[in-house]
Amino acid sequence: MKKYHHVEVTDFGLASILREESQALQKLPFRWVPLERLREPTNMKLYCEASDVWSFGVTCWEILTFAQMPYCDLNFMFMNALKKHS
Repeated sequence: MKKYHHVEVTDFGLASILREESQALQKLPFRWVPLERLREPTNMKLYCEASDVWSFGVTCWEILTFAQMPYCDLNFMFMNALKKHS
């Protein structure tokens, strides 16, 4: 937070530069990642403005709930099924 209660969202910890032909795989925090990013590796380039909106929404959730984990009552199996049908 800056002067006069000015807040900036600037953490791009998951940002990475990949070559067009890259097939790099990585572990992701699935509760914080847009569903389109969780699909099969062939769809890894599906970042868009909606992904940014999702990330911003999760950030707002964490701020408004005093850092509660998003989707804390969902298990990995449910999230895995959800991503297949998204």
